[in-house]
Amino acid sequence: MINAPCVIIANFEAGNKKPSLINGGKTRLISEQYANSFCYLVHWIDTGDVWGPFLYRGENATQEFVQRIDQELVKINEVLAIKHERIETEEDKKRFAEAISCWICKGKFDIDTNEIERLESKKATKAIASEKAKADKTPIPVVFHNLRGYDSHLVCKSVGRSVNAHQIKVIVETFERYKFIKVGQLKYIDSQQFMNNSLAILTKSLGDNYPITSQHFKDFTPGQISLATRKGIYCYDYIDSQDRFLETELPPIHEFTTILKGKISQEDYHHAQKTCIKYYELDPSHYVSAPSLFWDAMLKKSGVKIELFTDMSMHDFIEKAKRGGISKTYANNLYGWAMSQFLPIGNYQWEASQEYLLKNPAMQKKYLEKILKTKANAPRGYFLNIKSHE
Repeated sequence: MINAPCVIIANFEAGNKKPSLINGGKTRLISEQYANSFCYLVHWIDTGDVWGPFLYRGENATQEFVQRIDQELVKINEVLAIKHERIETEEDKKRFAEAISCWICKGKFDIDTNEIERLESKKATKAIASEKAKADKTPIPVVFHNLRGYDSHLVCKSVGRSVNAHQIKVIVETFERYKFIKVGQLKYIDSQQFMNNSLAILTKSLGDNYPITSQHFKDFTPGQISLATRKGIYCYDYIDSQDRFLETELPPIHEFTTILKGKISQEDYHHAQKTCIKYYELDPSHYVSAPSLFWDAMLKKSGVKIELFTDMSMHDFIEKAKRGGISKTYANNLYGWAMSQFLPIGNYQWEASQEYLLKNPAMQKKYLEKILKTKANAPRGYFLNIKSHE
């Protein structure tokens, strides 16, 4: 897999204002949240270059954010359109000359039918032309921590103003929770779907390793830099207008009554991204959540090709089994044991039709004995539908 050329890391901050409407009945509207500022940066994966961070604080923050991200996308595509000189070592040249399969799709090269192309990158690589064309259309991830639960509500207020508003796709979890929003080439994803923890805990796991943050605050003392590498405290209820930002001293301590957790540092996400690329050769910025990422990791590492059911009766047979019931299983390392068991991957067939077994009762016992004698690690297994009676 080709990793995304760059990742946009973004974050909104909001304030609370008194509601303009009062609901009747037992529902009481306490406050209305509005975005008052945002910050983002563009991190280039291969070079480590960083554009930004860019901070905006003012009116119509969500509209301003959408417009600026559209402008950043134009600049990103201008950079991607530039043909850079490839950096090759002798080992790269040898590997390129000896390559017999596409490094993207692993398909074997067929000179008679496939056009072979080079991919412009730091190293010499060879790919089938059709795979290269797919790679050239890689979306640009826009990463929020807790996009699903919070920031998506702010983004959606103004995403319709994007120049690519006619190309919006979403993956919804509920009516109000979006796991993924695609706006043209931009792909909004939630890093909390990969690292399900708060900023305070995630930043502690980095220790003193903050290369990008330290570079941005290089003229500051270590003590001052440490303030930027921990979860900040924000008085949401106190910030009810832009004028609050003009104050030169902290508000009273009782104003810090609401503390929200859930933003991630750029280093956290970049570290996880590099880890996945190193071990699985998969870029998490192409995925919606950890399950989708590691499903592909399983398929890639195992090399299996899972067939789909083409017989609807087989499909319904398996679906009924998923509804389950009550069962007891004892094992050391129960989850590890369950996940290491053999699973079906294809060549699905009925062992015997129901009509045949009804007409030949004697064969039922024969088939049952055959199935029960099958070893757990046999290359072929069986699904059984058992009707038990007390």
